[in-house]
Amino acid sequence: MLRREVTSRADRVLREADEGRWPAGELAALVDYLHLEVLRQVVDEEWLLFRTARHTADDMARLRADHLELRLTIEELAQAAAGGRTLRPAQLSATVRDL
Repeated sequence: MLRREVTSRADRVLREADEGRWPAGELAALVDYLHLEVLRQVVDEEWLLFRTARHTADDMARLRADHLELRLTIEELAQAAAGGRTLRPAQLSATVRDL
């Protein structure tokens, strides 16, 4: 469900950005969802997995790296939505696709 919801919101951003328009409303909705749902899921997952720590160090390192990459991408999108980082629509599309 989480992936479907992110994809739906991301597709709205991509439609506008791929047409060369800045998707202000669509990007704000995506960033809000990422903050409210996705980051909460990441925190819950980390809490559940890290507190038991029955995984190998490599497994935990991969998970930490994936979560860090996700957090950095969400932060980049949040900055773009707030106008603090200027991206061209094509750059925004690439970042959203990486998400």
